[in-house]
Amino acid sequence: MFVEAVGPPGGDVRFAALPDGRLVVADGGAPPELSALAGSLSARLDPPYRARAVRRGPNAWAVGARRIDVIELPEATAGETLELTVLGRERTLRVDGMRAFAEVPALERAVAGRHRDFVAVAERLAGDSWELQVSPL
Repeated sequence: MFVEAVGPPGGDVRFAALPDGRLVVADGGAPPELSALAGSLSARLDPPYRARAVRRGPNAWAVGARRIDVIELPEATAGETLELTVLGRERTLRVDGMRAFAEVPALERAVAGRHRDFVAVAERLAGDSWELQVSPL
């Protein structure tokens, strides 16, 4: 989808729309007017989602997005990425790639009953809001 939006120099911005409607810049430097980019998606996609906008002209942007699952993890105070692997009775938690001997009860509850063996990856969006992806093993 193409959108007219005034933005700073640069050609690419990634952002997320949280369930409450807040927009969070993921990367790509200074964002263009995010509300115009997000507004272009609102007729087709409700939050939460991740989006990428690519400049196609001085004020023209191509915007694409995909739905995401967002969970709240108030007890996850450290790290930007959590990875929980469950294989049988064995559970392994990694925080930013390093093994952690902690528990994140809200993450465990969010994935309970989905699959017997799985990898759950949570990436921090903003504050206690995390994107969750669960893959069966």
